[in-house]
Amino acid sequence: MPPVEPLTRSGLMWLLVALVLAVVPHAVALPIWLSTLFFAMAGWRGFIAFRNRALPARWLLLAVAVLAGAGVLIDFRTLFGRDAGVALLVAMTACKLLETRGLRDGVVLVFLGYLLVMGNLLYSQEIPLVTYLFAVVLLMLAAQVMIHRQHAGLGALAPLRLTGKMALQAVPVMLILFVLFPRIPGPLWGLPQDAHKGRTGLSDEMMPGTVSTLSKSCLLYTS
Repeated sequence: MPPVEPLTRSGLMWLLVALVLAVVPHAVALPIWLSTLFFAMAGWRGFIAFRNRALPARWLLLAVAVLAGAGVLIDFRTLFGRDAGVALLVAMTACKLLETRGLRDGVVLVFLGYLLVMGNLLYSQEIPLVTYLFAVVLLMLAAQVMIHRQHAGLGALAPLRLTGKMALQAVPVMLILFVLFPRIPGPLWGLPQDAHKGRTGLSDEMMPGTVSTLSKSCLLYTS
């Protein structure tokens, strides 16, 4: 079996910052204990990297993963759906941080980070949040560049410059997909939280996209 290429401290720091920023918007919807667990484990992983300490034993990580999964099940009464799924993703990402040793682990965390960013869009698509998440994606991409080129001797801001170039090169593709990709009416996923949107009538509060989810209801009209 070939030796595992270790993840450098600089690559890990870029990754930790990007992951923490991706989880910050989730903290509003997550249980307090889960948000605390994630940020504590991210801080612990950074402490291990700076102090050159040993990673925790596998049995401890397994125990934390089992307890976190049980906590999600108790809080949400399920492991499926939007809220429980996002909570479980955050818990498992926290556990993955404390077993990250090599380059492959770093790549796995990068893609978990992209999933965490997309999970925020299941709750809101407001412009301030989308702008924030765009910045997080750029940081995540910079972390990915740093991980794959960790022995190239890149400067402190070199990953951001490379990320900016790649993002600009992707803009034409994004615009083409935005124009040509077919619009799907209603929610893309049949989540339990979407079950109560399919009724006629307008509420006091309107959000872009909710009108497309309207459908006929058999309930009697009351003034």
